[in-house]
Amino acid sequence: MALPASAKFNIFDWNIRAADTSDGGDALLSDSTDNLRSNAFIPFNNVDISGGYVTLLAQAARRRTTDTVKSFISVTDLPAGIPDTFTLEFDILLSEGFLPKDFSDPEQRIFVGAANQQGATAGFLFSYEGIALARYPEDPSITRLSGSKNLLFDDSVEGSPLFESITVRAIVDGNDGRLSVYVGDTSTAYTAGLSHLADLALRYNIAAPSSVDGVDHPTTFFPIGDGVALQASARPNPDETTQDCMFSIASLRVANVAVLPVDKPTATAFATKNALVGTPITLFGGRSYDTKAGSSLEYNWEIEVAPEPSSATIQGAQRASVAIGSEASNNQLTILSKRPTAYTNTTKIIFRKGLAGATLGVDVGLDDTLTVTLGVDALGAIYTTARDLKEAFDNAKSTGHNPAAVDLFSVELTNNDSTGLGTLSVGEFTLTGGSGSTLANPLFIPDTPGVYVLSLTVFNGVRTSAKAKVVFTVSLTDQLVEHRPNSKYVFKYLPDFWNLVEDKEQISSIWSALTQTLSSDLLTLWQNDYSKAIRDVS
Repeated sequence: MALPASAKFNIFDWNIRAADTSDGGDALLSDSTDNLRSNAFIPFNNVDISGGYVTLLAQAARRRTTDTVKSFISVTDLPAGIPDTFTLEFDILLSEGFLPKDFSDPEQRIFVGAANQQGATAGFLFSYEGIALARYPEDPSITRLSGSKNLLFDDSVEGSPLFESITVRAIVDGNDGRLSVYVGDTSTAYTAGLSHLADLALRYNIAAPSSVDGVDHPTTFFPIGDGVALQASARPNPDETTQDCMFSIASLRVANVAVLPVDKPTATAFATKNALVGTPITLFGGRSYDTKAGSSLEYNWEIEVAPEPSSATIQGAQRASVAIGSEASNNQLTILSKRPTAYTNTTKIIFRKGLAGATLGVDVGLDDTLTVTLGVDALGAIYTTARDLKEAFDNAKSTGHNPAAVDLFSVELTNNDSTGLGTLSVGEFTLTGGSGSTLANPLFIPDTPGVYVLSLTVFNGVRTSAKAKVVFTVSLTDQLVEHRPNSKYVFKYLPDFWNLVEDKEQISSIWSALTQTLSSDLLTLWQNDYSKAIRDVS
């Protein structure tokens, strides 16, 4: 049978996501035609392949013999073999109670691995101690991967796997002989349709173990030469409790190149911590980076928190909007969000017909949905025009005026030459085009004293980074940052009897702390009063 292969995993590609990927040629492990059983060597009958999974069980608990029980699969019938540089990926499901307690017994193991034609291996053992590298299943000289236990098991529940399935991607680089190991939770590793772009973290980068012994007369230790092998083994022990071993594989994929995971880019944001009202602040995001070679980043700065009633915006930010009506009907208008941010995209605008005799009404829902109830005459005909709606937003005395809606939206006639006297129609619309600043290092001018929180995310064409935030405090006056006066000097001018007071150092320290606190509070009150005075004057 032909091996299923995709564009990225071009040696073979069995994966549980085959039905959802954009790569053609991949298949389930239990595919009706290109399944694993039809393409592998399986010497024992304790292997189950069904439902998209392959399960290997080594059941030794009820054995009377002392012979090691093995469940083994190998894939070796490869058209061109595995070259010096290759990628192995698999999704492994570990079952509580069916794992070796440690790596000490070479006959009690769970193994998944591959070797290339040059003998470099990417072989992995799994136990309650974590993950170890091995050249072949019974390898006595293993390499434990430090900290790997925390990648597999929940510390709060002894022996319980941390995730339902773990994805391991191993890349052997034939140029430098290094093995890169990526490990992550399968459920969060993939984006639908992007089967090769695993969102996995690089955990280890070490020298690739070799499965050959000697240079002049190499002897392959790997059980199948170059290829892929899976094995569960258990040793019956009549004198002690015997541990059965079992695991399942949901994906098994090999490529003849290094298939690097695309990690999320990293946003890095900096700004001053203190500023004055009206003074431009430069937001620095240019140090954001991406591990994907050759990729360019798209920036998005957003205001997360701002003091009331600030209306400051970031340089380059855009307001979301939607055009409604048509020029021919003379009812064309544009509804805009007052906040220049990507967060208002997908906000709904609903025009609905009122009951007979109803007047124009404007309401805002909890999710900021704007609902406009159009006025209807006694005969059931809509009479609200585009200009009527604009007037409701511009004039507090107009019918339908709603301050909550005015705080969030504005209405403009799309064509200034239009009379706007055409009646509006029922419909549902969505705001689009809003964005924070797309500049790497934009300016921001605060207009209100208080604390501001701004965030930056970057996009590499595939994934968006986590938010990086900057926090700064804006004040009205130019003052020394965090300065508080020391008032201990007061006690130098008290009468001589002060020298007779016990523990006077403690009293003077408490007094100084008290005055520092009061001065800080008074300064804050003064700033607030000054801000109110400015608003009153303006």
